[in-house]
Amino acid sequence: MRRTNADVELSNHPNDYGLQRAEQLHSRPDGPNPFVLGRTRTQRYMTVMDSMLRGRLADA
Repeated sequence: MRRTNADVELSNHPNDYGLQRAEQLHSRPDGPNPFVLGRTRTQRYMTVMDSMLRGRLADA
């Protein structure tokens, strides 16, 4: 993600408010895209996901 300068977070987990953000996008198509977080926030999201995954692997 760093190499591609990704600035969007998409997840298949329901705890990321994805459905609510999709509704925001639908109700305000000309407004800001709620999925575009910016590079710093997207990288922070992935750092948290990485930590969670490492914790689960350590518990396994």
